[in-house]
Amino acid sequence: MTEQQNPQNAEQWCRLLNDKRPPVRLSIIKRLEKKLSEKDCSVVDISRLIKADPLLCFHAALEASKLHDEKESEVTSIDHAIGSLGLQKISILVKSLPSIRLNPASTAQKMYFRSIANSHHAAIQVRSWLKQARGSMFAEESYQAALFYDIGHWLLWLEAPSHMSKIQVLIRDKGISPDLAETQVLGCTLEAISKQLLNIWPVSQLGRITLEQDFTLNRQMITQLHQRALGDPRLHGDNLRQLNHLTQQKFFPVKLSVWLAHASSYDWGSEASLQITDIINDYLRSELNQTQALLHKNCAVAAQSYHVPGTLAPAAEMIMLPSDLHPAYRLTNADKKLFGEQSPTPALQINKVKSKPANDAADSTVNQESGHETKDSNGTLVGNNEPTLAQEDKNPLDISEQEPEFDFLNQDIYEMYAERFLKRADQYTQG
Repeated sequence: MTEQQNPQNAEQWCRLLNDKRPPVRLSIIKRLEKKLSEKDCSVVDISRLIKADPLLCFHAALEASKLHDEKESEVTSIDHAIGSLGLQKISILVKSLPSIRLNPASTAQKMYFRSIANSHHAAIQVRSWLKQARGSMFAEESYQAALFYDIGHWLLWLEAPSHMSKIQVLIRDKGISPDLAETQVLGCTLEAISKQLLNIWPVSQLGRITLEQDFTLNRQMITQLHQRALGDPRLHGDNLRQLNHLTQQKFFPVKLSVWLAHASSYDWGSEASLQITDIINDYLRSELNQTQALLHKNCAVAAQSYHVPGTLAPAAEMIMLPSDLHPAYRLTNADKKLFGEQSPTPALQINKVKSKPANDAADSTVNQESGHETKDSNGTLVGNNEPTLAQEDKNPLDISEQEPEFDFLNQDIYEMYAERFLKRADQYTQG
């Protein structure tokens, strides 16, 4: 099997993806072309349309970075990129944009847009924090960095959907931590792939610097930052000084916003989400209830400003009751027809790991997004390229659809859901 068919590390994945470009919804391109054709069109009008779509932001930043490379400078915000291009270059760029028409039956396409929505959520959060805590210093640059932090995640849902689906199976069905699941299937983490891509595509220097930091949000890191936030006397000396230095770094709020977006995609009430909220509260030097209200408000704003029909916005997680039901992340027959044999084939061995709830995986590390879309009719992955099990694991991965635990036709449950929508929820609207 060739490297093109089965990349085994970040460099090989980068070679596979470096000539790809994330496609933009066709309806968005048509809307932009219509606006550009108007006689009274201005850069301000175009800027409003471009900033409303993260994919247009990426292409504008990438095109502007080519101009800045010649002058040995860099793009520091989306507005900076749009202003550098001007109307004429934007008109040329729009004609060359790759497009995609959303197939409502495709899990891979919906997860592609869901991962973009998660990145947009992280970007909205960090910009809001810096406006509140730092007087808008580096707010737009940090927004840009958080937006493109997971660029590898975006592309792999279209270029290697079978890999991404298998990662979700390992995380949610087998309880494996995201970093370990990514390494088993891809040969490296998604962050490593994104780092390689941002070295090639200079769309955000701060995003690249953030990815180059060698610390990850594991249980120990969360615990130490949480102890610092609570003023725990057990944390002292060099450890405390290192954490104080870390929290003052320019990249720290970017990393923090990405952690929150990853953790909340599992559950806003998970241990990881709650501890990260404490860390954010310490960073903002605010009251915990005010911080929680701010985070929920920002999440709702992100959902309002960027939404793709047919996909579930990250803000929907806030109003859902805890459940053992898993979101749909398995490929469908529509995905098989769309992607066929184009995507590389995963052929890594997967060792048997004791199962645990998906929320536990989120608590151990939160470098993963999730989606809530439709499942295949039989609830199984499409295709015959299933991961090879280790010899000691005699039972294949059980990826069959679980039977719903709740009867949603029950009158009491129906009234419970109706009450959440009909009655005002002050904790999400005030603050």
